[in-house]
Amino acid sequence: MNKIRVGDRFDTRFSLNRDEVDEFRRLSGDTNQIHYSADAASKSAIGAQAVRSVHGMHAALIFTRILGTQFPGDGTVYRSLTIEFEEPIFIQTEYVAEVSVLSVDRKRHRARLLTVIRDLSEPDKTRLFGTALVIHEDKF
Repeated sequence: MNKIRVGDRFDTRFSLNRDEVDEFRRLSGDTNQIHYSADAASKSAIGAQAVRSVHGMHAALIFTRILGTQFPGDGTVYRSLTIEFEEPIFIQTEYVAEVSVLSVDRKRHRARLLTVIRDLSEPDKTRLFGTALVIHEDKF
């Protein structure tokens, strides 16, 4: 099995739609009206565009899918995360989620990863970034 090393990267494209935002609202209980009401959105810190925005934590869930199923993959334990929400993420917009390996501790089978979401139409603009600490017995 190939070991993951510092500098290794993985990325995937994704977008979210209104039905997925509605399902996230139902599952999470986050009924913040800025995501659904034009009036509430216009009064929010990000303005009227908020009505098209995705819950920040919903967007960050892309990393759960990546880490648990793709990179490093099945068997990964997600120990911790940090998240900075730089810019809103909107429905029906294509994004790229990127994971880069910052450090590896082979003795403890851990890695610190950089996690980033960028808008494909504005690749120099970071929408969300953070770090993740993961454990994988075989990959690190």
